[in-house]
Amino acid sequence: MYERFNISLRLPLHLFMEQDSEQIVVDKIKECYSKITSSWTLKFWMDSDIINAKNVVEFSKRHEDAFKHRVSFKPKENINVNDYVLFEVEDPNNPLPSSDSFIRSRYTYKTQVGELIPKGLDDYIKISNFILSVNQRKTTEISRQSR
Repeated sequence: MYERFNISLRLPLHLFMEQDSEQIVVDKIKECYSKITSSWTLKFWMDSDIINAKNVVEFSKRHEDAFKHRVSFKPKENINVNDYVLFEVEDPNNPLPSSDSFIRSRYTYKTQVGELIPKGLDDYIKISNFILSVNQRKTTEISRQSR
């Protein structure tokens, strides 16, 4: 099995930042931190045509206490084909570059509405915890066999 699995999440900021759904999504991210038993990476991406960098800096300062572990913010054009995540919330109307040619995530939740992101994050919690539990069982089985 995996000694260390890449538990990671990518979210499009333009779907919820500075909108009515911002606090709902941030609260759900806090819930992800409390329910996923391992550290994980949170990757936000932004479309520079929709959101400017100054607003992203203000967003990160506003919610810095909510974000734990590893967090990154990248412009859409800087996300390359090797920037893989376990789970991605996608906006079908604003896809990442070359998304039709390259798969950058194992699991995907598609939405065009920020209010629906928490439903996708529920799936992320379930998937992450399942993977971590299977990994833990395999590690336990291997250690029992070596005794």
